[in-house]
Amino acid sequence: FAKIAEDMAHEPQEAVRWLRTFLQSSPSGDLAAGARASLMSLYLRSGDEVAARAIAEEYLRFHATGPHADEARALVRE
Repeated sequence: FAKIAEDMAHEPQEAVRWLRTFLQSSPSGDLAAGARASLMSLYLRSGDEVAARAIAEEYLRFHATGPHADEARALVRE
């Protein structure tokens, strides 16, 4: 649903809502790293660097060696 809201409906806030809902129910599940990476991206595109940085910190807590760890580290260092 988040991907549909983001890509097809162009409703980033709805995508954020779906991603947050998913992460509340499955904070360390198989798809959580991708959900957090999507949230970081959505927040950065919307100009909310504070929220993006908070998600980056969360990403590193749960997925320190994940595929978006370098991006998350760069955000945390800013």
